[in-house]
Amino acid sequence: MKIFIALSIFFIVASGHTKKKAKPSIKIAGRVWGYSMGFFGRYTYKPLAGVNVLTHGLANELSVVSADKDCKGWWRKKDFECGTFVFKGIPKGNEKFYLEVPGKDPYRSCLSQDFDTSKDIYTFMVMVAKNLIDGVSGLWKTRWNDNRGLVIGLVADVVDPQKSPPITGFIGDAKVEVAPLPNNKDFQMIYLDSSNTANKARKMTDPAQSMFFLLNMDPTQSKNYTLTINHKAYTFPKTTFHVEAGKITYLLITRNKK
Repeated sequence: MKIFIALSIFFIVASGHTKKKAKPSIKIAGRVWGYSMGFFGRYTYKPLAGVNVLTHGLANELSVVSADKDCKGWWRKKDFECGTFVFKGIPKGNEKFYLEVPGKDPYRSCLSQDFDTSKDIYTFMVMVAKNLIDGVSGLWKTRWNDNRGLVIGLVADVVDPQKSPPITGFIGDAKVEVAPLPNNKDFQMIYLDSSNTANKARKMTDPAQSMFFLLNMDPTQSKNYTLTINHKAYTFPKTTFHVEAGKITYLLITRNKK
């Protein structure tokens, strides 16, 4: 009887010290890439180490520095950490936010598209050097006004950080629409995908790619921009994004899975 009572007391006490369940959280991860103009008008790219990645919109804003491991000879390695970043333990919910990598000479600042905290996120932050921007815009006989923003978008099938390359299935022939439409005479929408009739005469277009540029976007005012993509074979989620003067907003857009 005494043993039974003692065991009962033990289980009552022990039950009061059960561990609390951890609150659901998400992870934001990605890699920072830098693009610049190389020899003979060709662009070069590399992962960027030691740059800050910031959040904007979270209740508790975060910052992290991109990794500097495996940077030497990164192109020879299947798995390398150079340029990667990760935020862990972010409370799961519906907070909307975006990322920023502040400019670091010779690269312009980069903003991401809008995300929310409902699920894990993997993305790329793409920083572009001024010489590449000037070179391409010169060939296209246009100019980026520093008082406005530049949006660079890539339309793809799959983004999987566990695969090499992580982006597969460029999707061309995608019609891009943005709202509200900028109301300034300098605004231009340019497709790198040369399957678009308007771009067949442009230099440095590539039918295997699926990029678009929204040049001279007015900075975001009271409401963010919304991007819609129409395609004869695929559907895409609507994407919202933020624009700031003199900065690049990079949109990595993948199709809806059936």
